[in-house]
Amino acid sequence: MDFGSLIRPLAWLALAACVAALWISSVRQRREREALGKQIDEMRAELQRLERSARSVSHEMMQPLGAITNYAEMIRLHSTGDVREYASSILEVSARTAKGIRDRGPSQREGKLEAFRAPHDANVGESPATITSA
Repeated sequence: MDFGSLIRPLAWLALAACVAALWISSVRQRREREALGKQIDEMRAELQRLERSARSVSHEMMQPLGAITNYAEMIRLHSTGDVREYASSILEVSARTAKGIRDRGPSQREGKLEAFRAPHDANVGESPATITSA
């Protein structure tokens, strides 16, 4: 019996095993990509819910802050001395607080997630996109 006649069937068997392994690997990767895509979709939905919540909280914080600012302004305009200085301090702090609420609000970040592509949308070999920050 020829040595080559023994090797050829083994080579074909090894090739078939490699093809099967690659196919199984690609099926597994596709399932993993689909699972990750589902998780990302769920995370996006949760992020939208959190942004709606943050907008509501920001609004709820701005209402009493507006009242504090208005009363402090009235006190500042109609008082003298230390009381006027205290009212001015209240106005400065409330202005900084309002700026902080506006700067950290969800409206600064809306739409930034669009730069992020789910793995199931990406082509093989591409580098992953990153989430940009405000």
